[in-house]
Amino acid sequence: MSVDFQICDYFNDHQTAASLMIDDLAPAAIAYEDELKPFYDHGYGMRKPEGLYHYFEENLLNPYPEIRGTFFILTDQHFNQKPGTKGYIIKNRGFSDEYVNFLHSLKPRFDFAFHGTTHGKLSNGQMLQEFTYLTPDDIPRYEKMLKDFQQATGLSFYGGKFPAYQKNQHSSAIIEKLNFKWWAFSNHMKNRRHRDTAFKYSGNNQRVLHMPTNFGGESFKAFLKVKKPRLTALRSWHKAYERIKLEGHLNWLYQNKRVITIQEHFTTLRSQGIFQRPNVFDDLESLKTIYATLRGADIWHARCNQVAKYRENKDHITLETNSKNLVLTYSGTYTDPAVSVKSKKVKSLKNSEGLITHGILRNGAYVFNHLKPGTYGLN
Repeated sequence: MSVDFQICDYFNDHQTAASLMIDDLAPAAIAYEDELKPFYDHGYGMRKPEGLYHYFEENLLNPYPEIRGTFFILTDQHFNQKPGTKGYIIKNRGFSDEYVNFLHSLKPRFDFAFHGTTHGKLSNGQMLQEFTYLTPDDIPRYEKMLKDFQQATGLSFYGGKFPAYQKNQHSSAIIEKLNFKWWAFSNHMKNRRHRDTAFKYSGNNQRVLHMPTNFGGESFKAFLKVKKPRLTALRSWHKAYERIKLEGHLNWLYQNKRVITIQEHFTTLRSQGIFQRPNVFDDLESLKTIYATLRGADIWHARCNQVAKYRENKDHITLETNSKNLVLTYSGTYTDPAVSVKSKKVKSLKNSEGLITHGILRNGAYVFNHLKPGTYGLN
């Protein structure tokens, strides 16, 4: 019989994937009073009722249990989290056993990615983002730091993001030398129809997957203005128009099978007294609007590591068929590659050990998930 196998673009032949990307979860709080409250917590409160994560979970994660995503974290404390900084009370518990247990409790809903060691440093009163001053000489130090962090916490990083998306001429090479498999290099495609909303690779061997950042978590939020408003009716019309455009952008990403990655921060206030936008506390209603719009669509809600691994596996697995066998061959860098494969005709497969896998009828085809490289007989 003729065969019609095809590797699915996303796991389980979903139309696309969605992931919530949240920067700066930290064992810290930047407060102007000693009592902890959600709107100035960075993660110090963990799951305690007065902490931000508890508020975030109660108001967003519980109503939308499908949400999956990634926290981008620092391996050290923030560059200027010192007691009394700018008059604020800085609480920091560090990576204590209690905090590390809290991080592990967030799985399997969230995984973790590298966001630097300290985010940056002050130089002559000016903030310099971490990857703007690193050189190849820093690679051994970062290799040791990442290894020590993994041993101390049990957390491994497969990907990451430049703090503030800022870098220098060495940054991409450093990422490659540190063996990161994926990286969020930029957010210039956020809320825009741009070619970089599609996956691509970089590096000498084209092995680092670019993870797009293509939708803002605050997109549906209306901000109050200090200045006296003018042309109120026109502004109201413009806001309605912007909402239609944003909904259209989500639909465009979905229709074109572009991953939907929603950018957020897990902090409302920096230690300089500056509001951090976007942030999950202020943007809850906007995030609810986003996930209400996505709900009901054919979406794989996944963590960034899952999305990146599946995409790399798909791009580096070749598929060959004949009347008796399906053969998958892998040439990538993961030790445990697997993909979803679909066929409109074949209902089951048998691996070399005689184990039979039955396809799931989905979207008019039989889908075989978690197929590893190898030879499969057609049943």
